[in-house]
Amino acid sequence: MGRFVPVTRYGGRGFFCSASWMAAFTAMTFQDTEDMVRLLRLWSGGRCMTAYYVNTAAQPTGEHEVHKQGCEWMPQSRTYLGEFESCGPAIAAARQRYRKVDGCATCAPECHTR
Repeated sequence: MGRFVPVTRYGGRGFFCSASWMAAFTAMTFQDTEDMVRLLRLWSGGRCMTAYYVNTAAQPTGEHEVHKQGCEWMPQSRTYLGEFESCGPAIAAARQRYRKVDGCATCAPECHTR
């Protein structure tokens, strides 16, 4: 097994597969890809988490769209929902705030319903 520089968990909450996860990797070196995969599985418990946001401004049709971190359509007016394995739990979290919610057609097509 290769050697890597020890680091603290990113944000103290484990590993997240989002645009921000690269920051955690800047302090590490790996001899091979298998080392990196082992570390990711250890860190995340085998799960990849992504940060999700909901647009605080409704669409013209009344829905508040849910976006993954890094989405090209990320609105300026947004609320952080948390880190989730998929868009389904993010949609559920957004529904606690808004009655009409939909996933972004670009970054969360599996939750896009309209």
